[in-house]
Amino acid sequence: MSMNSATDNRIIAMLGDGGDPEAGVRMLVELYGERIYWHVRRLVLFHEEAEELTQDTFVRACFRIGSYRGEGPFSAWLYRIATNEALQWIRRKRAGRKNLIGVECLSDLPAEEVELGDAAADLFAEAVLRLPPRQRSVFTLRYYDGMPYRQIAQVMETTESNARTTYHYATDKIRDFIKEHGYE
Repeated sequence: MSMNSATDNRIIAMLGDGGDPEAGVRMLVELYGERIYWHVRRLVLFHEEAEELTQDTFVRACFRIGSYRGEGPFSAWLYRIATNEALQWIRRKRAGRKNLIGVECLSDLPAEEVELGDAAADLFAEAVLRLPPRQRSVFTLRYYDGMPYRQIAQVMETTESNARTTYHYATDKIRDFIKEHGYE
């Protein structure tokens, strides 16, 4: 997922002790900002929350840069932080609501929060929305971000086999939901 490990190493050095934190933050956001935002947005749906959680991700990453051990790609470490931030937000929202995040279907979302397209695309998006949070995380990492299972396992702190299985369960649920609603 990382564009350039040399750039990642430079960011890590700048954010670390004796570096140039301001320049490091600028590089971090420039390199990963859009990807992390869209990953979080697919999990929480709402623009404002996705922006806030993306900022929280970068703040946490900057303060915890010393905990990155280089055992996997830097991007996987960032995605893990972003995913954890989003899942915590979803859990907080679930505590006060009966359904996933207070939205039964895409049509219940405010118009500015979702671009409605053709019926099949809307149904697909609704199916993804209905996945349990962990399955939705794995699905979005694989389907939208194109992340390999090995990195998904690092992000989700699980095994590669479990990441594969979770993705396939998610795709089965999406396929079943779409079939239930008249699309083959």
